[in-house]
Amino acid sequence: MKKTTLFLGSMSLLLVLAVACAKGTPPLDRVEAANRALESAESNGAVTDAPLELYVARENLEEARVAMSSKKYDLARRMADAALVQAELADAKSRNAYWTRSANDLKAELDSLQSAIEYESAR
Repeated sequence: MKKTTLFLGSMSLLLVLAVACAKGTPPLDRVEAANRALESAESNGAVTDAPLELYVARENLEEARVAMSSKKYDLARRMADAALVQAELADAKSRNAYWTRSANDLKAELDSLQSAIEYESAR
């Protein structure tokens, strides 16, 4: 009788552990990383330079938070990862747009200086 009780107790414990392991842990670190990437993208101008990517990142992050509150940690992890990728893409696009504008401004300034030099040398 004691062996049966011990066996059933052990099996119950294993079942509880298996269910707990299957659910996993909340991906708080990934959600926080996605949130930081989103904030970085916003501060680097993604609102104007990469609005679609920023929107998708926000939506994915919100879905990750909803999944976490429903204890769907695998889905939350996937959505947080997707949000991170989209936020990083938005950030890269906004930085690219910034440097493209800077290069174009420098080129315009150089063209203006070249024109001034040509005008002065023609006199």
